[in-house]
Amino acid sequence: MFPLHGRWIQSRCKVILLVIWVVSISLGSVQLFVSKAQAFPYDGRTVYDCNEYWPSSKDRQAYTVFILFATFVIPLILLSLTYVNIGVKLWRHTCPGNVDERRDIS
Repeated sequence: MFPLHGRWIQSRCKVILLVIWVVSISLGSVQLFVSKAQAFPYDGRTVYDCNEYWPSSKDRQAYTVFILFATFVIPLILLSLTYVNIGVKLWRHTCPGNVDERRDIS
């Protein structure tokens, strides 16, 4: 394994970036359709209150749970598994120069 050697080709990077942007814009664009700003008078001025208006409470709950999993739970699980994998490899590795029974017998 050579970490400084490039493994990614430029076209693959462009496709990955495009997918990331499309997914993030599509997830965020839901707010354009459910958010409404309503004007109301307050203390002699016009104040705007921005709220979400969903067709049903089940739609709101499904979107909230999906965003929770997509932005928090799944990345947390992936990062945890990655760190556990790194930790296991480090704990099993013997440092150069340290005593190793298998190596030092012969």
